[in-house]
Amino acid sequence: MAAILIGPAPGSELMGTVYPYFRPYLRALALDTRWAFFAPNPTRGRTLRYTVEDAQGARHEFRPTESLARWEPGYFRLTTLYAALRPDAPALVASAGRYLCRRHAALAPRSVTFVLRDGRVVTPEEYLAGARPLDDGHVEERLLPEVACGPAASAG
Repeated sequence: MAAILIGPAPGSELMGTVYPYFRPYLRALALDTRWAFFAPNPTRGRTLRYTVEDAQGARHEFRPTESLARWEPGYFRLTTLYAALRPDAPALVASAGRYLCRRHAALAPRSVTFVLRDGRVVTPEEYLAGARPLDDGHVEERLLPEVACGPAASAG
């Protein structure tokens, strides 16, 4: 219980002393993230999309973080895993891509490409006008390296 209270606490001299003792428990429970949903700097939000290119060159887009309902049992686990995909973790991106190649085997996939979509800060005026941080016009997109599927993965 103490680890759950310590995890999101703001930095201080006391936290610098105590946090290292709780770090293993926080990691084991996947709670070693900054829970920045409080003011003054809440997280902007992130969605993940990926595209599977099939053997004929057709592209199929999937929106896993947008298609899951928040009350589904797998929501937190899957969104936490998808949030871990980032440019500075190429092994994790490659592993997730290979998993999706297998998951979409019926498409005879050639490759998987991930798009990270980070919401931008929306001003109060924009919010009142209906804008939301993750609306298409309010996101910054980053393309992660393409992951080859099948025999191309071992050749490339």
